[in-house]
Amino acid sequence: MLYDYFSNKKIQLKINGNIIVIGNSGNIKNYLLGNKINNFNVIIRLNNAPIYGYEKYIGSRTDIRICAHNAIGNLDDSLLKNIKILVVWGVDLHLYNKKNILLKIKKKYPKLKIYKLRDDYLDYNYTLFHKYTGKNRNKMIWLSTGWFAIFFAKMISNTVYVHGFGFTDKNNICKYHYYDNLNGSQKNYYNINKNGMGHKFHIESFVFSNLINNNIIYNLT
Repeated sequence: MLYDYFSNKKIQLKINGNIIVIGNSGNIKNYLLGNKINNFNVIIRLNNAPIYGYEKYIGSRTDIRICAHNAIGNLDDSLLKNIKILVVWGVDLHLYNKKNILLKIKKKYPKLKIYKLRDDYLDYNYTLFHKYTGKNRNKMIWLSTGWFAIFFAKMISNTVYVHGFGFTDKNNICKYHYYDNLNGSQKNYYNINKNGMGHKFHIESFVFSNLINNNIIYNLT
């Protein structure tokens, strides 16, 4: 399910240690856990979420950055330097269309490993969606980068923690992102997308809460 972006060689990646997946929710600023996060063996971050200026909340290191195909163009030097692995996800055609951007990134950061999660990984996650919800995923439901990142982490490690995801804020009154004003509050965004096409965070929150309650993943707070 994990492939080298350029060679298409299948990658077997396993982590001997714990992983933390850092979400982008505004509720992350309620906790000064930067030092604790830095102690994890592997830190995964999502899309174009920044570190600088937020270290006391989210730590100062990124080992793996997982990025949706439509966010690849937002990656800049501050997000790419010092990371070990960039994982991009999307359907094969969308990933292929980002080749020129990723070639420039690889040229600038030759030691950076660039991997991709392809169609087979998406299909695997749609199977997981059915397993945990009893529903088939349809075109109205867009799984988030957070969803793909958490199940990717479970694929490569037995011990996965999460932090900074909206489902831990029961009132959803915090900002959608900790670093910008996109979409306003979580509550507004959740309500807008609940019945239309888009991310279904009320469903994802239900799934992840159950995973935590069953000790399949762990909430840092």
